[in-house]
Amino acid sequence: MINQKLDIAAIRHALKTALAASMSMYFCELLGLPQGYWAVITVVIVMQSHSGGSIGAAWSRILGTLSGAATGVVMLMLFGREIWPMGLSIFISVFAAVYLSRYHESFRLAAITASIVIMIGGENPLAAGISRILEITVGIAITLMVSLFLWPSKASDALILGISKVFDRSAELFQALTQCLMVAECDDVKIAELRVKLNGEIQINTSLFAHYLREPGRFSVQAFEFSTVLDAQRRIYEILISMGYSSMGAERDGFQREFIAEIAAMTDAIVDAFQILTAAISANAGDKRFPELNAAAAAIDNRRLELRKTNEALKHSIDDVAHFIAFSFSLKELAVELNALRKYLQIPE
Repeated sequence: MINQKLDIAAIRHALKTALAASMSMYFCELLGLPQGYWAVITVVIVMQSHSGGSIGAAWSRILGTLSGAATGVVMLMLFGREIWPMGLSIFISVFAAVYLSRYHESFRLAAITASIVIMIGGENPLAAGISRILEITVGIAITLMVSLFLWPSKASDALILGISKVFDRSAELFQALTQCLMVAECDDVKIAELRVKLNGEIQINTSLFAHYLREPGRFSVQAFEFSTVLDAQRRIYEILISMGYSSMGAERDGFQREFIAEIAAMTDAIVDAFQILTAAISANAGDKRFPELNAAAAAIDNRRLELRKTNEALKHSIDDVAHFIAFSFSLKELAVELNALRKYLQIPE
């Protein structure tokens, strides 16, 4: 039997939506609006997990409603409500909305609003269009009020958690790739799953950042900090993908076995760096010092120079040596990104 824990955030979201829907219907009746259920539908569409998401959805809903209602009214005035002319009106409205949706997603909603106004506009299409606008405006206003003042959830909080997850997942993928290189036995399934999860988490953070930019009370300095860290995490992901290609071509007793101690030290240093960055983002920085990544990278270079003097590399295939050199180059790139993040987040050495 599957044991499912109650999600407090989901319960709060459902309660906020239900409250906003009830309030919207009440105010529609109070204002004498004939079809208050459009306000309720608007609440369900606009209410998001975070206030920034709700603001973004509200903006799209407003644009879609205004453009759709205007289009529907014009189509009705031009073609009337006969069956075939009405079909032509809907065709023109939907085609225009689909075409314009490539420029802004709100135009997808415009097609729905326009079709509704055309079908139920009656003898007074202008009044029908205005009613749709007012009903949807009531739903949007109450949704935003509830979203901002009842259990407000900020995208910035979720973004901090998401950034921490990406650092942790990156460290996990890095360890799997390093083990793949040194042991020459790759867990392809695990590595593929980690890559998919990491990419998904990066995409979620990108969406959260867009929601964060819409939230009231945000600070431009913090927004710049988020964007810088997110950009660095994307570059780190690309480096890890490159490392994957290098590690999967290693031979069992290949050139990498000459660097066991150096790679182990570099792995420990990079994993520690990821952990310290996670703590710094979460404002839980401890007394742990940031590792000397440059020194660990230099140790790998020094070891390679020693082996060159003894012609040790000649005992291995060119492909094997090339795979390790490519992997070590990626390690240096990763160290550069992590050091840059340390400086940016002002983490002491």
